[in-house]
Amino acid sequence: MSQELLTNENRQGGSAQKLANLFLCLALLVGFLLIFLEPPFVCPDENAHFMNICRISHGGLFADVNDGVSGSYMTVEEFVFLRDYGGRYNGAEAERFDWKTSSALSSIEPSEEMIFVPSHLSEINPTSYVLPAVLIMILRFFGIVLNGYNTLLIAKLFNLVFYALVIRLAILKTGALRNTMFLLALMPMSIFQGASTSYDAYLISCSFLLFAYVTKILLESDDYRITRGDLIAVAFSSVFIVNCKIAYAPLLLILLAIPIKKFGSLNRYFACIGIVVGAVGLCYLIPTIVNGINTKDVVRVVKDEVIQHQELFYADVTVFPNVVISTIKHFGPYWMESFFGILGWLDTRFPLAFVLLFFLISTLSAITEVSELKGIRWNTRLLSAGGVLIFLLGSIYVMYVTWTPDLTGIVGGVLAYGCQGRYFIPVALFVVLAFANPLMKKIKVFEKIAFVREQTVCMTAIVYLAATVLLITVRYWC
Repeated sequence: MSQELLTNENRQGGSAQKLANLFLCLALLVGFLLIFLEPPFVCPDENAHFMNICRISHGGLFADVNDGVSGSYMTVEEFVFLRDYGGRYNGAEAERFDWKTSSALSSIEPSEEMIFVPSHLSEINPTSYVLPAVLIMILRFFGIVLNGYNTLLIAKLFNLVFYALVIRLAILKTGALRNTMFLLALMPMSIFQGASTSYDAYLISCSFLLFAYVTKILLESDDYRITRGDLIAVAFSSVFIVNCKIAYAPLLLILLAIPIKKFGSLNRYFACIGIVVGAVGLCYLIPTIVNGINTKDVVRVVKDEVIQHQELFYADVTVFPNVVISTIKHFGPYWMESFFGILGWLDTRFPLAFVLLFFLISTLSAITEVSELKGIRWNTRLLSAGGVLIFLLGSIYVMYVTWTPDLTGIVGGVLAYGCQGRYFIPVALFVVLAFANPLMKKIKVFEKIAFVREQTVCMTAIVYLAATVLLITVRYWC
């Protein structure tokens, strides 16, 4: 019997290895194509991400302040590149990109003269920009000075490699939803963000890595003890999740589902928790405090509509449940579509039938995989679902009290504007885990689906990746 279990485990390990390697090949291949096919600054907020990377690569880790305004110092050439090409390719009537333009941008001489560029987004936690910025600094140290366009490409390439390697590790290590993770990580919006300068490349990959290691630990036998590698992976992923965007901090609640006995002792339990919390706290508090000190004299201009809206809301917070329900009902279809992938500056859509087919395949994959899970206790489901719920309510709250009146000028409405479907990619696996139920395996149709699941998932990913490259090519080149 033990020999049979060992053989089954080896088969699963071999299958995981093949899936992880296939993911790495597909992600790097398609990611490279997207990076060189996309014009500059067509990813959401890429202008702000570019500014922050430039600032840090020139030695400014935290926000710069000039005449009471926060922003970033960058070279004149980088600023001109940002000014001339930021938004240039957005919109249906925008000009097309071509190799002549790309070649010309690559050959522009970099400059040394620095200029201050105002931007409140310079106060974003620098965690997700440090790694590509350090690479650019190293290149500069060896005499390779990049202009603005090449800086953008190098940052994208670095993020892509980070995204691909981290998720490959997650696919190898995960204790649950391996095929669904593979499919979601190669989804059009996921790979589009993974091959960008956005911190979404870190959020998606590290949330998958956290999910992978926690489920691995939970589904190991009772005599399993958490290793140093487990602790490093959990701390590493937690640091990026929280510091890229604090709204995702509730996902860390799932760590409380890990039994104390798997740490070996109560003292080791508190020591490990302390290491994770300490690493996250230091990386979050230090930039927050330093940026707070640097920008203490910055004049903050708040619109009258925002003040009125907040006063009205705080006078009667009981309207919030209605805001949540109305927002989900109103924006649900858009969230679904933009979760799958509205590319470019949220202006390049896939046919709806194409989107629905992907959701059908991914849903069947997820259902069959959670039906095979044994040993997922109620507290794991509760903490997983609870973390996602807190994230959702917190996101709607922040968007409602700040972004909605600032963006729309609406005071006292019942809709929260600003949430996008891509925000839900890092929490998707945690949602599915909450529905783990081995009783579903008794449904015979799930057994048939599970039999061909891996082949179907692989083929689906390849087809949709090809469609993504084709859509980007037609959108910007034809």
